[in-house]
Amino acid sequence: MGTIFALAMDGRYLAHRGDVLLVTIQYRLGALGLLTDFDRIPANLQLLDQLFALHWIQQNIHLFGGDPQLVTIFGESSGAMNVGHLLLSPLAGGLFRRAIIQSGSPFSYYGILSPEQALAKTKVFTQRLGCPWVESSRRLDNQTIACLQATPTEAFINATLAFIAHHEQPFLPTYGKNSSVMPLSPIEAIRARKFNRAVDVLYGICNNEGSHFVLNFAPELVANPNSFLTVTSVRAKILAAMSSYNLSFAGEIADYYTAPLAHRTNLSQDDLK
Repeated sequence: MGTIFALAMDGRYLAHRGDVLLVTIQYRLGALGLLTDFDRIPANLQLLDQLFALHWIQQNIHLFGGDPQLVTIFGESSGAMNVGHLLLSPLAGGLFRRAIIQSGSPFSYYGILSPEQALAKTKVFTQRLGCPWVESSRRLDNQTIACLQATPTEAFINATLAFIAHHEQPFLPTYGKNSSVMPLSPIEAIRARKFNRAVDVLYGICNNEGSHFVLNFAPELVANPNSFLTVTSVRAKILAAMSSYNLSFAGEIADYYTAPLAHRTNLSQDDLK
């Protein structure tokens, strides 16, 4: 019997539809799973949690009637990104046979951090918690570690959510810096053909996947459903949203979506939304 390993996604539908075993786990998220200084706090604890679970499946799934050679991993959004990370990780070789990626990619803006970005985020996070940061060091000292360990879990979670609330890039997996999980960036791994190639991959997207991101930049669509939109105002909102991600081609994206609208007659508010 095949085994489905679900990441950030409810797999019960597939379990009901097919002759499969469903495995889900609770893995560390946000700062609890991805805060790192590449020294005192290892990188990619979130992915290591998932790898640990995949090893457990290989060793134990036969006790439940499952076949360790027929393991499928799948996820949606952040879970899909993690599936992509595992496809690229040398530590995941041989742990699964198939992968389903739904609306997410390790190549996206929310997919991966460089070592420099990860360390900068660790610095900001520790300072927001009121913990000291030694400017002359690229690693956490004993005082900082002790402060973080004494910080309540709720404070960790709230500080993590603040990154999202303020439209800042959240905690993400990182690569390099002697990381055994992700030694190369996704694009470097693909170019060097250093990925788990003996895997069947199915990739797809969800309709309206980005709707909740849209509401971050246009909250009036909820607060005032009768708010009036124009092609110009929609383009401005798209441009502002893309610019917040520091994209040099934000204008091209805005034009891609709005240029066809400018030539349409009887354009409705629903069309613009």
